[in-house]
Amino acid sequence: MKNKIVLLGAGGQAKIVLDLIDKNKQYDVLAILDDNQLIHNTKLLNQPVVGDLDKIQDYSKNEVGFIVCIADNLRRKEIFNKVVKLGYEPLNVIAKTSNISNFAKLGKGIAIADYCNVHPDVTLGDNIIIGPMSSVAHDSLVESHVHLSSGCRLAGNVTIKECADLGTAVSVIPGKTIGENSVLGAGAVVVKDIEPNCLAVGIPAKKIKKFEV
Repeated sequence: MKNKIVLLGAGGQAKIVLDLIDKNKQYDVLAILDDNQLIHNTKLLNQPVVGDLDKIQDYSKNEVGFIVCIADNLRRKEIFNKVVKLGYEPLNVIAKTSNISNFAKLGKGIAIADYCNVHPDVTLGDNIIIGPMSSVAHDSLVESHVHLSSGCRLAGNVTIKECADLGTAVSVIPGKTIGENSVLGAGAVVVKDIEPNCLAVGIPAKKIKKFEV
């Protein structure tokens, strides 16, 4: 595994990932890249923001990996796929305080914050963000490019489809599915399947808006 990493994105999620890397002593952070030119040549938690995302090509793909630190799922997916096609390896950043089963299957480019639990026979796709104090119970599937905010609770046999976005403290009872691109408002409790491409809120969670992606 590579021990040098470049962070793509210089917002709040990058701060979380930098903090995890610092505590883990896992990687040597070479640079942070962001397309916002106003923050070039500044620092984020003492790490330099050196240029646009395309600048990753200045680094050897044989020596450097990357992680996308952008909360917006569709934008994160776009960047992730582009950089993978360039031949760079996505790397995982996982808090040492989190409990990840040896029997879970993890993809690449995943960020898991502090005090999370991932149970046996869970499958996590690529490019996922899991916020602190979240849990994913046995036999659940979290597809690629999903964002689970702080304190989410997924019971057993739950499926979270690609690019779904769960707000703070969302709970999902066993066996339910969240459709692709759907957004769950903070504190929602999911007791039935949520269709794709919608916003659902409340206890129990109900669709209040359908949107095009």
